[in-house]
Amino acid sequence: MDKGIFTILGLSCLAIFMFASSLQGQEPAERKTITVATGEWAPWTGEDLPHNGFVCRVVEDVFNRAGYEVVFEFYPWQRAYAMVAHGRVDASAYWYESEKRKEDCYYSDPLTREEIVFFHLKTEPMKDWESLSDLKAYRIGVSRGNTYTDRFWELGEQGVLTLELADGDLANFRKLLAGRIDIFPGSKRRGYTLLATHFPHAAAASLTHHERPLDETTGHLIFPKAKTDSLQLMRVFNKHLARFKSEGGYRRYLEALENDTCSGQK
Repeated sequence: MDKGIFTILGLSCLAIFMFASSLQGQEPAERKTITVATGEWAPWTGEDLPHNGFVCRVVEDVFNRAGYEVVFEFYPWQRAYAMVAHGRVDASAYWYESEKRKEDCYYSDPLTREEIVFFHLKTEPMKDWESLSDLKAYRIGVSRGNTYTDRFWELGEQGVLTLELADGDLANFRKLLAGRIDIFPGSKRRGYTLLATHFPHAAAASLTHHERPLDETTGHLIFPKAKTDSLQLMRVFNKHLARFKSEGGYRRYLEALENDTCSGQK
């Protein structure tokens, strides 16, 4: 065989070897199991929802593409956060942005985009408002552990806003229907999902929301800074999430959610 051919073959083999070596440390050579802490937040996450909800479905499919198996562990949200912040799990799904949580965790690219709106009775229309201080006349229901906005909580602590704490969104919807609070801020999609799945039709139909949102936010997978491989794992997830979106998978799942396929609604 010609010496030049040997040289070409040698260079080709070297190039293949170098390419294969460059992949090491980026994605697992064989499938590895990672653990994701999460909680109940229909229709996005839920142990009894199809595919554990939209967010968990996306997270699992994206990690599968990257060569990982995913195990979801369901906890109360405060415990889920403690698990990820202390590096006892590989990630947690899913969380709105918070400067405090950014001290403990890395945030993935967005998994959801949501409006936080004020729900109210149709018989008690909510006045148009420009600043949060315009809401000082209302009894505002809030759910323990929810993020809302820093300014919203500040005005509550200063006594400008009257905030009444309850253990969860369902409790606040019950208070709103009973006239014990005037307005209640919550995720628009989640709010209507809860109303459709936990309340009689007539009760759910008696509520609506104000068009001006309290906040427009994004939801993220978070990775613990306490684990040395978290930043690399997040980069791998973001890369495959971008591909999943560009290939239309994300849109298909969102359309399924909008058609109630993944929402858990009956």
